[in-house]
This record gives sequence, structure tokens and C-alpha cells, in this order.
Amino acid sequence: MPRSLVKEIDTYALKHKRSKTGLIVEAVSSYLRREVSAENFRQLREALGPEDDPEWPSCTGSEWVKRLRTKERDNPEWPTL
Repeated sequence: MPRSLVKEIDTYALKHKRSKTGLIVEAVSSYLRREVSAENFRQLREALGPEDDPEWPSCTGSEWVKRLRTKERDNPEWPTL
């Protein structure tokens, strides 16, 4: 690990009254969560294409959501009294 980084960690940990180990564990955990989330997003983005819903190519995302919500509102799965 570069000495400059060790010094930064020492300074930050001392200033915020944190253990160096806890700080490093938290930083690595946060980094891994972001990386896994980004990878999952990339995989999801490729899962569906325009052919999966014929309305997608013909309207903007917001128009598609409005139409979908209108359909759900007009035909509720569980009718209310």
C-alpha cells in the first residue's frame, strides 16, 4: 500500500476517532457493493430489448410509464370499493 495512502488513512482515522481497520473494511465493502451493483445493472440492461414490448420503440420512456400506469389504474387487479 502506498505510504501516502497509509498516511491519509491514519490522519482520517485519528480525526474521526475511527479504527484504521474499520475504515478500510468499510471502504472496501462500499467499493464492492458499487462494483457488484454496476455489474448487475450492466447485465440487466442487456436482458430486455425493444422487441420485448412493442410500445417501447414508438414512445419515450415517460410516455410508456404513463400508459402503463393508466392501464393499471383503469383495470386494477384488486378492485376497490
